[in-house]
Amino acid sequence: MGANIVIPNFNIDEFRKFLDELNKESDRGAVLVSVAMLDDILEKIILAFLIEAKDTKELFSGSNAPLGTFSTRILAA
Repeated sequence: MGANIVIPNFNIDEFRKFLDELNKESDRGAVLVSVAMLDDILEKIILAFLIEAKDTKELFSGSNAPLGTFSTRILAA
């Protein structure tokens, strides 16, 4: 059958802490913090679907990484 794909767990307690901190932010700060969190989650989800190899992480880090920005991760998803 197909490969077993493990999607990162979502911890509700961590999310509640995030929401508490988010509510202390200004509107602009809330947007920036939220997008940073979504960017991190999207990277983890995409990594869960990729084959583990030594070069896989290089897709996400470095100055010219193909999936190094939030917008390219959105397009890939």
